Amino acid sequence: MKIALVTQDFPPAMGGIQTYSYELASRLHRDLAECTVVAPSHRLAAETDAAAPFRVERCVGSCDWLPLSSVPTLARLAGSGRIDTTFHAQWQTLPGALMLRKLGMLKRVFVAAHGRELLLSPFAGSPALQRVYDAQRRRWIQAADGVFPVSHFTAGLLEQLGVSAARTRVVSNGTDPEFFRPLPAAEMRERLGVGERRVLLSAGRLTKRKGLDQVISMLPKIADQVPDVLFLIIGEGEERESLAAQARDTGVSERVRFLGQVPFAELPQYYAVADVFVTPCRDVGPSVEGFGLVFLEANACGKPVLAGRSGGTSDALDDGETGFLINPEDGGELLARAVQLLTDPELRRRMGDAGRRRVLARGSWDHTSTRLVSAMRELAP
Repeated sequence: MKIALVTQDFPPAMGGIQTYSYELASRLHRDLAECTVVAPSHRLAAETDAAAPFRVERCVGSCDWLPLSSVPTLARLAGSGRIDTTFHAQWQTLPGALMLRKLGMLKRVFVAAHGRELLLSPFAGSPALQRVYDAQRRRWIQAADGVFPVSHFTAGLLEQLGVSAARTRVVSNGTDPEFFRPLPAAEMRERLGVGERRVLLSAGRLTKRKGLDQVISMLPKIADQVPDVLFLIIGEGEERESLAAQARDTGVSERVRFLGQVPFAELPQYYAVADVFVTPCRDVGPSVEGFGLVFLEANACGKPVLAGRSGGTSDALDDGETGFLINPEDGGELLARAVQLLTDPELRRRMGDAGRRRVLARGSWDHTSTRLVSAMRELAP
């Protein structure tokens, strides 16, 4: 296969799908001899594209325009013989490739499914328009040669859309265990001034879906049993001010630190500081956790995780072995599990080690790429 990975989300922008797209493109390029990425333009793209081991074709306009702006690029690549297959990180970019397949310019069209994009209702206020949107989404996804949900939860959403199970293969996300690995914590602990305090850590975009308000609300009760506890939050987002206000109102401002965006290269050092990684994610309307890459990253760094039982998080960890899945709306369960882990260093070590072994055995991007290529060949040999 000569493949183009088409994605609306790609570095230097940051996020889960951006990571998914870059890491898979790197391995598809290696495993299939060549992979070309088709992505939106970005003012800081030059350095990222020059360092990439694969070719990047940037299309004019933002990610919202890629369903249209990618078509001439795909036609040119197909016409020159550089590609015969497309793999789409989002269903929205499918129509142009499906048209090129109908014209005989492409042999195969595949698409990933993450979760949130299958639940979006952008025209909820206009039922007629929303029905058209839903029908087109269903039609285009059903027309793909193969659909690859990142979790069994997302596979269930596809089933509701009428996508045949015969053309669906679950291909879970991965992480890079050479980059995300256990590291000494002393230097970063000194840099952050946390000393020997026990640390809860979360990382990601600050949205209601992440459930960090639940952690803050439980922090006074956690501190009753773990007096030195500190909650470090990496990331930015629309909920930052609300969470900061909640910390003040709850009287735990001195226990909550907002670190903002940190350099990606330093993330493993921040994970090293954590005693427990916690994100009690929950469903908020169409916004769900399709998988939860951060849980794999924390496990790869040898840290136990507390994850909300929401969306596809059950595919990202082994409950009771590499961490705990908790009811995101049950503060008492969050309290009990957080205190259990913070006060039991042997349990933390055992779960962290199990998480690292799990990633090495079946949770790396190498494993994901191998499963993806195998599924592509099985569905469209």
